[in-house]
Amino acid sequence: MQVVSSESPPFESVPNDILQEILLHCLPTLSIAISLAPSQAPTLLTHVCQRWRRVALTFPQLWKCMRLEVRRAELDDTKLRTFAAAAARAKSAPRNLQLVIKLPLLGLSRLNTGSLHPMPNVVHKLFDTPVSSLTRLALRGVPAAQIHDLPRGLFPALDTLILHLEGTDKDIFQRDVKGPLTTFSDAPALRRVGLGPAGSFPSEAYASSNIALPWQ
Repeated sequence: MQVVSSESPPFESVPNDILQEILLHCLPTLSIAISLAPSQAPTLLTHVCQRWRRVALTFPQLWKCMRLEVRRAELDDTKLRTFAAAAARAKSAPRNLQLVIKLPLLGLSRLNTGSLHPMPNVVHKLFDTPVSSLTRLALRGVPAAQIHDLPRGLFPALDTLILHLEGTDKDIFQRDVKGPLTTFSDAPALRRVGLGPAGSFPSEAYASSNIALPWQ
């Protein structure tokens, strides 16, 4: 009978590529459920042991889908930096990012008139440089003014875009002065766009006056 040392458990002999497949099966089935919660994968996997942490942090497929859902009052630079750093671990793997800012009932426009909970520049911290591997993006509760100020050319591989601007500054945004959102107008791979609470397909009139799309 072979005696196995307690200092070197059998699992340590599993090759990294097999371990990576095991870690993938630890992720939630639905991409909408994948977050940075410390009690679930992928973050939980980085706390098992040093080897799992090393393999998990350097395995792009483990981080290609990421969702941040946070109340407006709890959103800060630290959470945004952590989310951006986690998403960057996907490297060249096709990315699916979902950012949901849960706004108070009074809406963002009234909240921004005072000093209470100033809104960080969300999109600037997440997309300060082109994201060549981002294929799916969902934004909810992000101010229209911040999206408008993003430069063009950031999303060369974006295929699906979902924007939910209800409750943000969309009703007070100076569209007649600044014009429609052109951030995604030159996204060459964009094929599907959803607007509204359920990500429903927009009417041509709404899209034309509010958001410039590549096929317009």
